[in-house]
Amino acid sequence: MTVRTNEPDVLYLVKPSEDNDELRYSLRSLKNVPHGRVFLAGYMPSWVKSEYEYIPAEQDSEKYQNTRNNLRTALRDPRLGNEFILMNDDFFIMKPIEKIPALRRLKNIEHYIDLFSRLKSDGYYVQAMVATRDILQEWGIHAISSYELHVPMLFDKNKLLALMRKLPENSPSRHIRTLYGNYYGIDGERIRDVKVINDDQEIDYEGIFLSTSDESFEQGKVGEYIRDVLS
Repeated sequence: MTVRTNEPDVLYLVKPSEDNDELRYSLRSLKNVPHGRVFLAGYMPSWVKSEYEYIPAEQDSEKYQNTRNNLRTALRDPRLGNEFILMNDDFFIMKPIEKIPALRRLKNIEHYIDLFSRLKSDGYYVQAMVATRDILQEWGIHAISSYELHVPMLFDKNKLLALMRKLPENSPSRHIRTLYGNYYGIDGERIRDVKVINDDQEIDYEGIFLSTSDESFEQGKVGEYIRDVLS
């Protein structure tokens, strides 16, 4: 792994599991973007190489609370550079790029609130999206883009910390990308999400980014393609 001190660090928020082949290949995909040190916050599988940095965080809550705790713990770690790329273990950078672009969903947040409400109106994801919209509207932001794409996103640590201090107590951090993108007006190209759930979806094999579900990575054509390209 080539580490460049003048490039942004990479931060993964990692679930507590040794069985995480997606993380293995996601780490390999970092060869396609210039970056500094790589940090794993939350859990570090025993097979991860010692060249990566570990930020321990409590993993004793449900999924979203663990993720929130992983992020807050990482932001307090002085080793993490001010500029960093936020990754998930199911994000894959499939082609060489010079830097992570600013990207957002095709339509504004109201479209996705309506869409996901019809699919699962009582789910935490929808509730957090509605809360995110309401917070941004209270701050005077009304044309709200959604940044909840399954792609890497570039953050400024000091700006993110300032934003999180501004948030109401106990507000959901599930949509921190959308809060950050709209509050700081980063805009960005509008794209269709790259997450592949099953083989029935149209898969952009020519695209820079891909993302998978556990099932599509383990059993689908997209997982086979990712493993082949990143082996």
